Amino acid sequence: MNKVIHFSSQTLNSLHKNASTNISECSVDDATKKINNEKMKNEKKSYIDLLDKVSIQEVPNAIISIYDNYDSQLILIQKLYKGIPFYEQKYFSQALKNKLDCYKQQDIKKKYDDYNNFITLENIIEKLVTCSMLCFYCNVKTLILFKNSRESCQWTLDRINNYDEHSNSNTIICCLKCNLQRRRKNSAKFKFSKQLEHNLITLKKLE
Repeated sequence: MNKVIHFSSQTLNSLHKNASTNISECSVDDATKKINNEKMKNEKKSYIDLLDKVSIQEVPNAIISIYDNYDSQLILIQKLYKGIPFYEQKYFSQALKNKLDCYKQQDIKKKYDDYNNFITLENIIEKLVTCSMLCFYCNVKTLILFKNSRESCQWTLDRINNYDEHSNSNTIICCLKCNLQRRRKNSAKFKFSKQLEHNLITLKKLE
């Protein structure tokens, strides 16, 4: 004969409350994870969308030849830094200004407090010259002018502390690929992993 267990209304209410609390906690955790994942996706999409506006649509054929050409662009950024005029200067400078404006819009959108601390065009030019346009993380040769708006080797500014603005002291030059891969990982640890990866690839080539 099956034994029937009776619960008081107080016990039933308590069990129902505990079950509801557990379900709510799980729901909140799941919702939080979903929101964070969506936020990461939107940040990445927003970043790519901004970069799409950077490329120059119409340029003379004579200037097209320096597109995707690291050696030529390194010479030109050095001339720009030294104040030496050159034929391609208008398009070269505009490409830098366009991306600088994109970063400024990002900071305004995120409502950072100190807009006066924002990196200047002169700061960016100096950074590009100082690092010889090499990515801080993987040492790849970056580009200032490129035909593909989503070129993985294009130069970007990566914030060392992702919770602060794009200031001169808080940014380094890196390629788009590393910028997107790093996300919110520790900058120093990410650099170490990329350098290790680079060294392993170099060793395999020597074998």
